[in-house]
Amino acid sequence: MNSKYIIIITLSFGLLFSHGIVNAQFPHTLYGYVYYPDGTPAKNFSITVINHDRDEIVNNESRYIYKNENYYQVEVSSPGLGWENGEFIEVKIEKKDFTVWKGNATISINLGYPNQKLPDIFLSPPPPSIPKKPTGPSEAYIGKSYNFSTFSSDPSNFNISYGWDWNNDDAVDEWSNWLISGATCMMHHMWQEEGIYEIKVIAKNEYNITSKWSDVLVVVVEKDKVSPNTYLIKAPDGTIDYNTVTFEWSGEDDVTPTNKLLYSYILQGYSTKWSEWTYNTSVTFPSLPNGEYIFKVKAKDEAGNEDATPALYNFTINVSSEDISPPIINLSSSLPEELSGKVKFEWNVSDEDKNISISIYYSNDNGTKWHFIVKNITNATSYEWDTKKVKNGKYIIKICAEDSAGNIGCVRRSYIVNNQKIPGFQILVVFIGIMLVFLSKKYHRKRA
Repeated sequence: MNSKYIIIITLSFGLLFSHGIVNAQFPHTLYGYVYYPDGTPAKNFSITVINHDRDEIVNNESRYIYKNENYYQVEVSSPGLGWENGEFIEVKIEKKDFTVWKGNATISINLGYPNQKLPDIFLSPPPPSIPKKPTGPSEAYIGKSYNFSTFSSDPSNFNISYGWDWNNDDAVDEWSNWLISGATCMMHHMWQEEGIYEIKVIAKNEYNITSKWSDVLVVVVEKDKVSPNTYLIKAPDGTIDYNTVTFEWSGEDDVTPTNKLLYSYILQGYSTKWSEWTYNTSVTFPSLPNGEYIFKVKAKDEAGNEDATPALYNFTINVSSEDISPPIINLSSSLPEELSGKVKFEWNVSDEDKNISISIYYSNDNGTKWHFIVKNITNATSYEWDTKKVKNGKYIIKICAEDSAGNIGCVRRSYIVNNQKIPGFQILVVFIGIMLVFLSKKYHRKRA
């Protein structure tokens, strides 16, 4: 053939290739694989292929799509669908079990290769249903915790975790623990600033697939400005002829529970400063001198509001100075010399004064230093002590009674504390002893 014609044919073929007409002779295949999230191959799926540049869609029924197990391929050039170089392609996969699992992958056609692999497609389950609008109070106070609840269900029955947005920023501030599908999620929250807050919830399943946000619950948060009330339950009556006095009180508040209220008190005529804040609801003042007193106590709630009108009580102590005789204590129970575990001291007191305060002490250095077992229990006639709170050894126990005039009478007894070892240890010691005797006899028989 003439070289002139050869050159013309070659140039013509090059022009055809540059315009894509060569696709009719050089097919191009897109292919890929489909899996579940754990890497298990996903079989029997349906496929949809979209050419976004042409707005063309083909599916399983197209003769240019082939599937086998978790593998698929699409003939995109000519012969085939006739799509061209550079066009943007999306592959969508659906797998229907009890629910529909979905996944997708995208790629641009590159006709420089006969076969072109798409990224592996990992199917995802459908999301949980949109959680119900949270239930809870629509009004709240700063610093107080409130409970809120919601629930959702998952189409695949997977466990659900709930993300709560507490501060209107469209972001999850707190995730709940995992709950079974359909179970109610209970969460608590408190705010530190006043404002109007829109609470909403989102749900996710174990594959981290999330629902849409729930409807919002509007909560108006304010500062608690109402002070608590304080009232006395027990107090001395008018002029009294005893000098150990006890006060009991309580409080109430519109927000803070009674057991969360703090209290401070002062006994004017005896002290000049209010006490530290405490949860205690009683106090005893022993051996007060004769005189006039005013006892005051006030409550404080969790918001820091203090009772501006403390509960108060006026009383006068007038104890005769003629009483110079200390109470006489008689032990009414006889304890063994050796004590172990819980032991009960019992006594009776002889004194004209009927208001007697009892204190019990112990010393393990022959009376040089004394330590309280119990202090200022009023008109008691017994007390149980657990010796396991101290080490084994020799102890002096001192029981003292004090009357309203400040006269103190005491009685002492010496004991040995010998807390028994645990039974398991004793059994082990006996067992070892028996084994040693047995081995010793066996050894001597062999020697004989």
